[in-house]
Amino acid sequence: MDQLPYELIDFIYQYIDDYDLLFVLRLVGGKLRRALSLCRKLDASLLLYFAYDYTLEVSIITRTFTSLIELEINLGRGVDGDTYSAIGSMRLLQKLVMDGTNVTDSALKEICIGLSSTLQKLHLNRCKEISSDGFLILGQLRKLSVLDASQTKIDDRGLGAISRHTIKILSLSMCDAISGRGLGSLTSIQQLWLRCTNMDDTGVVSICRSNTLRYLDLGWCTQISEDALCMLESLPVLERLGLDGTNIRDRALKRICQGSSRTHLWGISMVYCDGITDMGVEYLKLLPSLRKWATRNYLLIGNSMWLWTKCDPRKTS
Repeated sequence: MDQLPYELIDFIYQYIDDYDLLFVLRLVGGKLRRALSLCRKLDASLLLYFAYDYTLEVSIITRTFTSLIELEINLGRGVDGDTYSAIGSMRLLQKLVMDGTNVTDSALKEICIGLSSTLQKLHLNRCKEISSDGFLILGQLRKLSVLDASQTKIDDRGLGAISRHTIKILSLSMCDAISGRGLGSLTSIQQLWLRCTNMDDTGVVSICRSNTLRYLDLGWCTQISEDALCMLESLPVLERLGLDGTNIRDRALKRICQGSSRTHLWGISMVYCDGITDMGVEYLKLLPSLRKWATRNYLLIGNSMWLWTKCDPRKTS
């Protein structure tokens, strides 16, 4: 491929599938810069994935494809500052995935300021070099609706910074500094992951103010009392609930199964919940969507119970 004339390479790019683009760019090798210049005609819907084994010059990619609307950088820690600067100038970008990269406070600030009016989805899972103060800049992203900040240093202050926006999907799993006190201001939240955080009863009170929450994962939030778990009965449209390793007991499970969401709730996960007995499992039959599943889709080992429907039963015949 390195020996192919430019005319043939240009011909190939006229028919290339977007998802095969990076594979072809690898083959052209030394002609990378020339290949990129030929690819500028690709439309703004192009989606690029950067896998660990790619050796492309990412900063050249981001400077060339300025009309991208989605970008995923998955190069571990080997991303330089020029790349982040270039991302901040991609004014049409709506989705940015930087999981596990070495993005810093200053780089995130440059990105958020540059994309303040366009970025809607941001993934920062395992971005360990962003400080708790660094997450405050997320308040600049006026259209942010999806945020994955799992396994980062984000705290309640950072949560407050994004609460002014219409956040619909939020993942904060394994964020030690999260207690959940700012969750009540997320008035449009639909999916919320809080697994392995320091959520306490106050955080649950905040969550229960939501009228839009459909998915909630509180797995291994051991500071939440059973009394607070009883309050989950007030969530009106809840469909799936994760309570692995929590302090839930029969009383709280009964309250949830009799609560506002009983006509919607179709999935519950309660692995290593020692407080659930055989009597508690019977309460699951109070849920219309789970009634026909409750006798065959749960596993009871000692006092540990797991139940999760394989799919939404309302969508099955």
